[in-house]
Amino acid sequence: MTVTTNLPYTSTQIKENPPLKISQIESLRAGVGIKNKPRTYQALISIPKFEVWLILHFENAKGISTASEVDSRLKKYIPDYKKHLPENMFNLAKINNAISNSKLLIRNNSAAQTHVYKLIEHLIDLSQKQ
Repeated sequence: MTVTTNLPYTSTQIKENPPLKISQIESLRAGVGIKNKPRTYQALISIPKFEVWLILHFENAKGISTASEVDSRLKKYIPDYKKHLPENMFNLAKINNAISNSKLLIRNNSAAQTHVYKLIEHLIDLSQKQ
């Protein structure tokens, strides 16, 4: 069987790890099937892929709905991106911009969205408590 997709996965990866269905994502969020789940764990989902979080440091990602659109838009800001970033790529202002843009995408129920901001807010809170 041949699988055609615009996602950056091979057909073998798709067969071995098929994309999650919405019901599965909701179950993960709720912790269904996880024994002795500490209440501090939460699945942070990025749709269509993690790199939408990177784009949100620069813009609101309006109109993005596919992985290829994420890649294309990201190249405008980080032309040589290869799953690695310089250590000091984003300052606090850019991070706060990404958090605000992420919340806006979720509030508007956009096709592209990410919940990575929840982890970042948590880390910022922890760093301020020290």
